[in-house]
Amino acid sequence: SPASSETGCQYGTYSCSDGCGGTRSCCSSKPADPCDGVTGTTCSTGYHCSSYGSCGECTGCSKDYVDPCSGVSCGSNAYCSGGSCYCNTGYHKSGGSCVQDDTGGGDDGDKCVAGGSKSCSGQTSSCSSSQVLTSSCTDCNGTKHYSCRAKTCAEQGKKDCNGSCISTSSCCNCGSNQECKNGTCVNKCSYTSECPGFSFVSCTAGIEDSCTACGQTKYKCKKVITPPSGPCSGSCPSGTTYTNNCCCPPGQAKPPYNACNCCVSL
Repeated sequence: SPASSETGCQYGTYSCSDGCGGTRSCCSSKPADPCDGVTGTTCSTGYHCSSYGSCGECTGCSKDYVDPCSGVSCGSNAYCSGGSCYCNTGYHKSGGSCVQDDTGGGDDGDKCVAGGSKSCSGQTSSCSSSQVLTSSCTDCNGTKHYSCRAKTCAEQGKKDCNGSCISTSSCCNCGSNQECKNGTCVNKCSYTSECPGFSFVSCTAGIEDSCTACGQTKYKCKKVITPPSGPCSGSCPSGTTYTNNCCCPPGQAKPPYNACNCCVSL
Protein backbone atom coordinates (compact mmCIF):
# COMPACT_ATOMS: atom_id res chain seq x y z
CA SER A 1 0.00 0.00 0.00
CA PRO A 2 1.27 3.57 -0.66
CA ALA A 3 3.05 5.36 2.18
CA SER A 4 1.04 8.19 3.75
CA SER A 5 2.11 11.85 3.69
CA GLU A 6 4.19 13.16 6.57
CA THR A 7 2.53 15.69 8.88
CA GLY A 8 3.63 18.26 11.48
CA CYS A 9 6.43 19.52 9.23
CA GLN A 10 8.28 22.46 10.83
CA TYR A 11 10.20 23.58 7.75
CA GLY A 12 7.74 22.97 4.91
CA THR A 13 7.14 19.96 2.67
CA TYR A 14 8.12 18.64 -0.74
CA SER A 15 6.67 16.05 -3.09
CA CYS A 16 8.20 12.56 -2.77
CA SER A 17 7.41 8.99 -3.81
CA ASP A 18 4.79 6.99 -1.93
CA GLY A 19 6.49 3.71 -2.95
CA CYS A 20 3.70 2.71 -5.28
CA GLY A 21 4.23 4.94 -8.30
CA GLY A 22 2.44 7.92 -6.81
CA THR A 23 3.54 10.87 -4.70
CA ARG A 24 3.07 12.07 -1.15
CA SER A 25 4.19 15.02 0.99
CA CYS A 26 7.46 14.65 2.87
CA CYS A 27 8.93 17.03 5.49
CA SER A 28 11.71 19.39 4.38
CA SER A 29 14.95 19.53 6.36
CA LYS A 30 15.79 22.56 8.48
CA PRO A 31 17.43 25.28 6.27
CA ALA A 32 21.09 25.88 6.98
CA ASP A 33 21.65 28.79 9.37
CA PRO A 34 24.50 31.00 8.04
CA CYS A 35 25.31 31.94 11.63
CA ASP A 36 25.74 28.35 12.86
CA GLY A 37 29.27 27.88 14.15
CA VAL A 38 30.05 31.62 14.16
CA THR A 39 31.87 32.56 17.37
CA GLY A 40 32.96 35.97 18.49
CA THR A 41 35.70 37.49 20.59
CA THR A 42 35.58 36.88 24.35
CA CYS A 43 36.40 40.06 26.24
CA SER A 44 38.80 39.85 29.18
CA THR A 45 37.89 40.96 32.69
CA GLY A 46 37.68 44.75 32.76
CA TYR A 47 36.62 44.98 29.12
CA HIS A 48 33.24 44.88 27.35
CA CYS A 49 32.14 44.15 23.79
CA SER A 50 31.96 47.37 21.75
CA SER A 51 31.39 46.09 18.20
CA TYR A 52 29.40 43.23 16.70
CA GLY A 53 29.41 41.17 13.50
CA SER A 54 26.53 40.35 11.18
CA CYS A 55 25.53 37.32 13.31
CA GLY A 56 25.58 39.32 16.55
CA GLU A 57 29.00 37.97 17.54
CA CYS A 58 31.47 40.19 19.38
CA THR A 59 34.21 41.53 17.08
CA GLY A 60 35.90 44.09 19.32
CA CYS A 61 36.41 44.91 23.02
CA SER A 62 36.78 48.22 24.87
CA LYS A 63 38.04 48.88 28.35
CA ASP A 64 35.34 49.33 31.02
CA TYR A 65 35.00 52.80 32.52
CA VAL A 66 36.79 53.01 35.88
CA ASP A 67 36.41 56.12 38.00
CA PRO A 68 40.02 57.26 38.57
CA CYS A 69 38.95 58.80 41.88
CA SER A 70 37.49 55.57 43.24
CA GLY A 71 39.21 54.84 46.56
CA VAL A 72 41.18 58.13 46.55
CA SER A 73 40.99 60.14 49.80
CA CYS A 74 42.09 63.77 49.53
CA GLY A 75 41.50 64.92 53.09
CA SER A 76 39.86 68.16 54.26
CA ASN A 77 39.25 71.12 51.93
CA ALA A 78 40.24 69.12 48.85
CA TYR A 79 38.68 67.10 46.03
CA CYS A 80 39.74 64.44 43.53
CA SER A 81 39.75 64.88 39.74
CA GLY A 82 41.31 62.44 37.27
CA GLY A 83 42.83 60.48 40.14
CA SER A 84 44.68 63.49 41.63
CA CYS A 85 43.83 65.69 44.61
CA TYR A 86 43.29 69.43 44.38
CA CYS A 87 42.52 72.10 46.97
CA ASN A 88 39.04 73.61 47.06
CA THR A 89 38.60 77.18 45.88
CA GLY A 90 39.94 79.52 48.56
CA TYR A 91 42.59 77.03 49.70
CA HIS A 92 46.14 76.28 48.63
CA LYS A 93 48.62 73.50 49.10
CA SER A 94 50.88 73.75 52.12
CA GLY A 95 52.93 70.68 52.85
CA GLY A 96 50.54 67.76 52.62
CA SER A 97 47.39 69.74 53.47
CA CYS A 98 45.11 72.38 51.93
CA VAL A 99 45.12 75.59 53.99
CA GLN A 100 42.88 78.61 53.63
CA ASP A 101 44.02 81.54 51.50
CA ASP A 102 44.64 84.87 53.22
CA THR A 103 41.28 86.69 53.12
CA GLY A 104 42.33 89.76 55.07
CA GLY A 105 41.45 93.24 53.69
CA GLY A 106 42.14 96.88 54.33
CA ASP A 107 39.02 97.32 56.47
CA ASP A 108 36.31 95.28 58.08
CA GLY A 109 34.16 95.46 54.93
CA ASP A 110 36.80 93.47 52.98
CA LYS A 111 37.08 90.65 55.53
CA CYS A 112 35.32 87.30 55.18
CA VAL A 113 33.54 85.15 57.70
CA ALA A 114 35.62 82.37 59.19
CA GLY A 115 36.31 79.79 56.48
CA GLY A 116 35.07 82.10 53.72
CA SER A 117 36.90 83.01 50.52
CA LYS A 118 36.64 86.00 48.21
CA SER A 119 37.39 83.79 45.20
CA CYS A 120 34.63 81.28 45.99
CA SER A 121 32.16 80.80 43.12
CA GLY A 122 29.77 78.24 41.67
CA GLN A 123 26.13 77.35 42.03
CA THR A 124 24.51 77.80 45.41
CA SER A 125 22.19 74.79 45.06
CA SER A 126 23.41 71.27 45.67
CA CYS A 127 24.30 69.07 42.69
CA SER A 128 21.29 67.43 41.04
CA SER A 129 20.78 63.68 40.68
CA SER A 130 22.29 63.87 37.18
CA GLN A 131 25.47 65.58 38.44
CA VAL A 132 28.56 64.71 40.51
CA LEU A 133 30.13 67.16 43.03
CA THR A 134 33.69 68.16 42.06
CA SER A 135 34.36 70.86 44.65
CA SER A 136 32.69 73.22 47.12
CA CYS A 137 33.56 76.41 48.97
CA THR A 138 32.13 79.16 51.19
CA ASP A 139 32.10 82.80 50.13
CA CYS A 140 32.82 85.75 52.38
CA ASN A 141 29.15 85.99 53.35
CA GLY A 142 29.10 82.38 54.54
CA THR A 143 27.12 81.09 51.53
CA LYS A 144 28.01 77.57 50.34
CA HIS A 145 28.85 77.17 46.63
CA TYR A 146 29.13 73.92 44.63
CA SER A 147 30.96 72.95 41.43
CA CYS A 148 29.29 70.02 39.65
CA ARG A 149 29.84 67.98 36.51
CA ALA A 150 27.42 65.81 34.53
CA LYS A 151 27.42 62.10 35.34
CA THR A 152 29.01 59.79 32.81
CA CYS A 153 26.85 57.20 31.02
CA ALA A 154 28.28 54.45 33.24
CA GLU A 155 27.46 56.47 36.39
CA GLN A 156 23.86 56.73 35.12
CA GLY A 157 23.62 52.97 34.59
CA LYS A 158 23.55 53.47 30.81
CA LYS A 159 25.95 52.93 27.92
CA ASP A 160 27.65 55.38 25.56
CA CYS A 161 26.59 55.70 21.90
CA ASN A 162 28.81 58.18 20.08
CA GLY A 163 28.74 60.63 22.96
CA SER A 164 25.08 60.12 23.92
CA CYS A 165 23.80 57.97 26.79
CA ILE A 166 21.33 55.22 25.89
CA SER A 167 19.75 52.47 27.98
CA THR A 168 21.59 49.14 28.17
CA SER A 169 18.64 47.49 26.36
CA SER A 170 18.95 49.90 23.41
CA CYS A 171 21.31 49.50 20.44
CA CYS A 172 23.82 51.90 18.95
CA ASN A 173 23.59 52.40 15.17
CA CYS A 174 22.31 49.02 13.92
CA GLY A 175 22.72 48.40 10.17
CA SER A 176 19.84 48.70 7.70
CA ASN A 177 19.49 44.90 7.61
CA GLN A 178 19.67 44.54 11.40
CA GLU A 179 17.32 44.95 14.33
CA CYS A 180 17.88 45.50 18.06
CA LYS A 181 17.37 42.62 20.50
CA ASN A 182 18.24 43.08 24.18
CA GLY A 183 20.82 45.76 23.43
CA THR A 184 22.53 43.84 20.60
CA CYS A 185 22.25 44.40 16.83
CA VAL A 186 21.27 41.16 15.06
CA ASN A 187 20.41 40.40 11.44
CA LYS A 188 16.77 40.74 10.41
CA CYS A 189 14.99 37.61 9.23
CA SER A 190 15.17 37.43 5.41
CA TYR A 191 12.57 35.22 3.74
CA THR A 192 14.48 35.17 0.43
CA SER A 193 17.58 33.94 2.27
CA GLU A 194 15.73 31.37 4.38
CA CYS A 195 13.52 30.08 1.53
CA PRO A 196 15.21 30.75 -1.84
CA GLY A 197 13.02 29.92 -4.84
CA PHE A 198 9.72 30.01 -2.95
CA SER A 199 7.88 33.05 -4.33
CA PHE A 200 4.16 32.18 -4.78
CA VAL A 201 1.38 32.66 -2.22
CA SER A 202 -1.02 30.39 -4.16
CA CYS A 203 -0.77 27.88 -7.02
CA THR A 204 -3.11 27.26 -10.01
CA ALA A 205 -1.83 23.83 -11.00
CA GLY A 206 -1.04 22.57 -7.51
CA ILE A 207 1.73 22.99 -4.91
CA GLU A 208 5.09 21.38 -5.62
CA ASP A 209 6.74 22.42 -2.33
CA SER A 210 6.33 24.97 0.47
CA CYS A 211 8.58 26.82 2.91
CA THR A 212 7.76 28.76 6.09
CA ALA A 213 10.11 31.41 7.54
CA CYS A 214 9.95 34.91 9.03
CA GLY A 215 6.22 34.42 9.82
CA GLN A 216 5.10 33.65 6.25
CA THR A 217 4.64 30.62 3.99
CA LYS A 218 5.21 30.60 0.21
CA TYR A 219 5.23 27.88 -2.44
CA LYS A 220 6.87 26.42 -5.50
CA CYS A 221 4.04 25.71 -7.97
CA LYS A 222 3.61 22.89 -10.45
CA LYS A 223 3.81 23.95 -14.09
CA VAL A 224 0.57 24.59 -15.95
CA ILE A 225 0.39 22.37 -19.06
CA THR A 226 -1.22 24.24 -21.94
CA PRO A 227 -2.48 21.98 -24.77
CA PRO A 228 -1.75 22.94 -28.37
CA SER A 229 -4.56 24.45 -30.43
CA GLY A 230 -6.41 22.18 -32.89
CA PRO A 231 -5.99 18.41 -33.12
CA CYS A 232 -2.92 17.08 -31.29
CA SER A 233 0.07 16.31 -33.49
CA GLY A 234 1.47 13.76 -31.06
CA SER A 235 3.97 16.25 -29.61
CA CYS A 236 3.15 16.91 -25.93
CA PRO A 237 4.74 19.11 -23.28
CA SER A 238 7.51 17.66 -21.11
CA GLY A 239 6.16 15.45 -18.34
CA THR A 240 3.05 14.28 -20.29
CA THR A 241 2.29 11.39 -22.63
CA TYR A 242 0.36 11.56 -25.91
CA THR A 243 -2.57 9.09 -25.86
CA ASN A 244 -5.62 9.18 -28.16
CA ASN A 245 -5.38 12.89 -28.97
CA CYS A 246 -4.62 13.81 -25.35
CA CYS A 247 -1.53 15.02 -23.47
CA CYS A 248 -1.80 13.30 -20.07
CA PRO A 249 0.36 13.33 -16.92
CA PRO A 250 1.85 9.97 -15.80
CA GLY A 251 -0.73 7.59 -14.35
CA GLN A 252 -3.69 9.31 -16.07
CA ALA A 253 -3.28 8.11 -19.67
CA LYS A 254 -6.38 5.95 -19.71
CA PRO A 255 -10.14 6.53 -20.18
CA PRO A 256 -12.02 8.68 -19.43
CA TYR A 257 -9.09 11.23 -19.58
CA ASN A 258 -11.00 13.63 -17.40
CA ALA A 259 -7.74 14.92 -15.91
CA CYS A 260 -5.93 15.30 -19.25
CA ASN A 261 -5.46 18.19 -21.69
CA CYS A 262 -7.27 16.85 -24.79
CA CYS A 263 -7.15 18.51 -28.19
CA VAL A 264 -10.26 16.98 -29.75
CA SER A 265 -13.44 15.42 -28.42
CA LEU A 266 -13.29 11.64 -28.11
